[in-house]
Amino acid sequence: MRFSEGVLVSALDRFYFADKRYEEDGCLQVTFNVSGVNSSVWFAETILRFGDGVEVLEPGELITDIRQRTEKMRNLYFKL
Repeated sequence: MRFSEGVLVSALDRFYFADKRYEEDGCLQVTFNVSGVNSSVWFAETILRFGDGVEVLEPGELITDIRQRTEKMRNLYFKL
């Protein structure tokens, strides 16, 4: 995952034990093994709390889950 500067403190609190790398633009890249995460629902909801301050880089299944959830949220507020 890649966290923007605006959510760094929260990301560091939540993912303290993960591998971290600071990028030149001030963002934080966090890497850890998601196979140890018991609930993908909990994990997706945790990520969504960061709003547009986080980008999931992999795995593809998690990206798809986040995309589907945000699309459902969007549809609640932008009825066509």
